[in-house]
Amino acid sequence: MAHSPTSPPAAPGVNKKKKPFIPYEVFLGVVDQLIAQAEEPHDIKVWSLGYEHSVASKLVVHDTDTADFKYQSITRQRYQRLRLVSQINQKSRRMVEKRFPRLPMMVASPCKRRRELSPVSAYVRHIDEYIPFFTSLQLGREAEQFIYNQTILLPTPAGYALLTSVERLYLPRIDYLVTRNAACISTLVRFPNLKAIVVHVGSWTRKLREGITKGLHSIDPAKLPDLALWHMTKSAVFRSIWADHLHRRRIRLYGLIDPGLGPIIELFPRRKRIRYRFCRPDTNEAIKALIEDTRVMIL
Repeated sequence: MAHSPTSPPAAPGVNKKKKPFIPYEVFLGVVDQLIAQAEEPHDIKVWSLGYEHSVASKLVVHDTDTADFKYQSITRQRYQRLRLVSQINQKSRRMVEKRFPRLPMMVASPCKRRRELSPVSAYVRHIDEYIPFFTSLQLGREAEQFIYNQTILLPTPAGYALLTSVERLYLPRIDYLVTRNAACISTLVRFPNLKAIVVHVGSWTRKLREGITKGLHSIDPAKLPDLALWHMTKSAVFRSIWADHLHRRRIRLYGLIDPGLGPIIELFPRRKRIRYRFCRPDTNEAIKALIEDTRVMIL
């Protein structure tokens, strides 16, 4: 009678059921690389800040991406790249949130007629820019602005944690810095990790190309009319707050003339006046390209 074949005996000390061991340090290195892949150097997201009573922070970020491009948006791309990594374990989640803090986010409702709190928190980065809530001094909206300002000035613990994530503010209009808006200007000092403010300086003329040299320049109304008007008649409160609080923190103030171009000048406020310098090595070429662009309105 034939005997059925038997498996050869296992070598001494070998456990067939034992899984391959991966050192924890190697695992953490893989997680770190996956997070790094989500750190696109040019993916600067612009958020707007607002008040929301239903969250512990009382502050939220608003996603400014339009619904038509939501599948290509930076917000969605970050979520897709980081979602699984953050779900591996608590350590991986902490690693993700150290470089991509999570903040409560408002998005457009399906009907697009209102904003609603997203069930998914936003992933933000230190290079992102934030637009402070601003009613443009509209009559009848004073209460909205007051509530937001107070939330910044007297934040909840969760609100303070949100403020620590903000390193760059973006002001689409120089009107935010006018003396009449002193209450809003005072909130700038409450961002503990603020490193830079970027402001749109308004209209400019072809003469801006003249005298593009190194060193500090006075604000010339023939080159930067809106900035010059603000500087001469509406900047006293801002200059005072900057001199008393923001200057010693070494916060940078940049000016742009076109959102697609990025900052083109750096402003240096002092108690009595403000001067600027050109901060791009290709300033002349960049301004020339804007002048030749027929879609850009130039004085």
